[in-house]
Amino acid sequence: MELIDICSRIKAKRHSLNLSIEDVSLKTKLTPGIITDIENGKTDSINRAYLKGFLKIYASSLKDQDIVSLVEEFFAKPQPAIKKAQEKKTSENVNKEHKKNPILENVFNGFIRIVFNRKFILVVGSVIVFFIVVSLLGKLIGFFKNHKPAKKIVVEEKIPLVEEKPVVSKPLPKTVSEQNKVLLGIKVKRDCYLRVKTDGNTIFEGVINKGVVKSWKADKEIELFVNNPSFLEMEINGEFINNTRNKKPMKYLITSSGFSTER
Repeated sequence: MELIDICSRIKAKRHSLNLSIEDVSLKTKLTPGIITDIENGKTDSINRAYLKGFLKIYASSLKDQDIVSLVEEFFAKPQPAIKKAQEKKTSENVNKEHKKNPILENVFNGFIRIVFNRKFILVVGSVIVFFIVVSLLGKLIGFFKNHKPAKKIVVEEKIPLVEEKPVVSKPLPKTVSEQNKVLLGIKVKRDCYLRVKTDGNTIFEGVINKGVVKSWKADKEIELFVNNPSFLEMEINGEFINNTRNKKPMKYLITSSGFSTER
């Protein structure tokens, strides 16, 4: 008996029992679509792996053992439909093989043979090693060209700073022409702030510019305040005063007998 005949018999049995497709679906848990396809013989739409089981479930729900036996017998022998499906699949595979481009396949096979050829591998390996060696030699030559001997670093010995001692007042010899007179002369090495008083009167106060030369004279005393004495060259009562180490603000009190300082 063919499969379509078994399907027709299942459908007739359902009608004889006055069962609807929904009733069968509830009993068998098969979808109405599968039931309809089975009854109409559209078994090609059902996966072959499940078709036998669906048919047996459907026939068992109808309580018809004869139909169940027919299903078993049908699937026990080689099925023409299954053979046709297998032949069709084999034919499709053959067609696919024939559709392959023989030229491309030959080129690919030839390429594989060349790549895995021992001589080819040796040649390619030799070329790669050659380029690596040339690259390393170029870098080595460039290194020697650009390399210069390191300069010797001369470490200067640090000379300890001599502690600055405050300038103490000292008597100055009097000149005959300027006896009993107080004299102060300056030359400005860098801009600095000055305040000058002669006999108690302020005669200059402010920033004095680099290169300026000034001199003052008093009867009793001259008071000089400077923010950085090292910026000045000073001459007091005709004697040069070294201020190169005096960098802190300082006040000078100058008289005819000498001078004193106060920070």
